[in-house]
Amino acid sequence: MIDKFKHIFKQSFVYSLFNVANKIAGIILIPLYTEYLTTEQYGILGIAVITTQILSQALAFGQGQSLIRLRNDKEYSGDFPRAIFNLLLLVLIIISLFSVITWLIDYYTSGFGNIFPENRELILLLIPLVSFTILNNLLLSKLRAEEKSVKFTFVNLLKLILIIGISVYLLVFKGGGVEEILYAQIAGELIITILLLPGILMELKPSPDLSLLKVSLLFGLPLVGSTLASNLLNGSDRFLIVYMMGKSAAGIYDLGYRVAGLINMFIIMPFNLTFVPFSFRIYNEPEGKKFFAEIMTVFTLFLSFTAMIVGIYAPEIVHLIASKENYYVASSIVPLVVYSYIFVGMNIVALSGMLLTGNTKGIAVVTFFAAAFNIGLNFPLINYLGINGAALSTIISFILLYFLTLRYSNKYYRIKYEHRSLFIIIISSGMLCFLFYYFLPELNFINILLKLLSAPLFAGLMIFTGVVPPEKIKKTLLILIRSRKK
Repeated sequence: MIDKFKHIFKQSFVYSLFNVANKIAGIILIPLYTEYLTTEQYGILGIAVITTQILSQALAFGQGQSLIRLRNDKEYSGDFPRAIFNLLLLVLIIISLFSVITWLIDYYTSGFGNIFPENRELILLLIPLVSFTILNNLLLSKLRAEEKSVKFTFVNLLKLILIIGISVYLLVFKGGGVEEILYAQIAGELIITILLLPGILMELKPSPDLSLLKVSLLFGLPLVGSTLASNLLNGSDRFLIVYMMGKSAAGIYDLGYRVAGLINMFIIMPFNLTFVPFSFRIYNEPEGKKFFAEIMTVFTLFLSFTAMIVGIYAPEIVHLIASKENYYVASSIVPLVVYSYIFVGMNIVALSGMLLTGNTKGIAVVTFFAAAFNIGLNFPLINYLGINGAALSTIISFILLYFLTLRYSNKYYRIKYEHRSLFIIIISSGMLCFLFYYFLPELNFINILLKLLSAPLFAGLMIFTGVVPPEKIKKTLLILIRSRKK
């Protein structure tokens, strides 16, 4: 069991290098954006980013996840080269149709002009950005399927360097705006395509196979619904804030969401990139269910600790990265949003029952329900509480999603999770975050030092409540020490 944990965390560490670099890029770019963009422009950028995510992930037809399954499922692993050819052909057809249809609608009806009235060029820039993102989703999924985490990280680091360089040049030296940021994003996606596509083309076995394509689509298409619903769950609040409060409020909210996203970039994304391919290989093993139960507890422990630290230090982080005072209020939504990410991470493990058994329709159903619930709840909460209402709606909706996922997954692959430990971990972390955030609001050196006490207090609570027994810590350390000596 310990070897499986080591594999998961080793791969996650490599993937996290990219995510660390991504956050460093964010630390560089966010002050740049807040300095050279108004809160309204920042809101427009946030809407453009969410729109790109929704379109690129929905139009990918779930074929990235499907490719991972085909590579790691013993029944189809021998057909992997042919699978790549068929899925690549499908993606190119989708991209072509999307580009032509979008351009024709905009050209003949100006149907998209009202989305970005300040500059219709924005919607046209989304065409190549979405297209390259869809293609790269498949190319990068191949690396994930083959667990080539180093190569995955390398190409994404090059992408980040290019985006940072172009963004700095166009904003600082050319006085650019949102359009120029999108140009930089397009260049970043293009470099990934240039680096990965030639090598993949050399591995292809040009052999159309409708039966293989059918298997892939049957697995992947239901994920389109869940992906679309997931993006609505994550991004619908930005659209509603624009509608109810204006683009400036959306810009402030988006900044707070990005700060809370630290936990997503450092922990959740690296874990997900490793966990999904690995889980396909282990779930039929005798100790598979025990592994999933234990990884849920360990993962939730890391998530809760990180969420607590990010939530407590939200005002300091926002003041550090935001260049203008009118952005500082964004720190108020960080604690709620960052704690919603705990349930996002837990949901990755919880949906294993549906994902691994191929019952992906259930994923779409529960995610759509949670998304619809979130949209409905946002209207009264935003109306009464503003952007804090949107943050409150987010955490309630993700808690609902987790429990719905857990219920449906257990119908197909029942796992006895350590619910008592999970409850204690989240409540302890949340309690400490609340106390330190609300009772030490002033930004000064003494409070920064006092907030550090949250870490040993959390560790003490975990030991005192028996979530992390001392003998288990000792046993784990001994195993790790022996393994390193070997």
